[in-house]
Amino acid sequence: MITKETARQIYNCHQQIEEIGKIKSEMCEEVEKARERAEKDQRPIAENESSFGKYGKGMQLGVPDGICSSMRIFNISPEIAIQVMDEQVEVLKKRLQELKAIAKIELEANDK
Repeated sequence: MITKETARQIYNCHQQIEEIGKIKSEMCEEVEKARERAEKDQRPIAENESSFGKYGKGMQLGVPDGICSSMRIFNISPEIAIQVMDEQVEVLKKRLQELKAIAKIELEANDK
């Protein structure tokens, strides 16, 4: 049997990969909507209807700092955000391969 800790780590990796996929998909949809609105809107200053429009806030990158505050960088471009998400998915997939090997060792140890 694999340990609870190994099972927890496997679950966490899968859950994070799933969440990244959802965030990436939603972000891409919003960016596309903002681009379509910007093309249609001929006014000199477009109304900000989303976080990704001409004057939107974009993505944020944060580092937790204590209980209730954090340090953040604002206006991260969608292109950079996608690169970060893609790299994190690759890191998580590599970690899953390591955890697969650990789980196999744990299972084999129980068979003896």
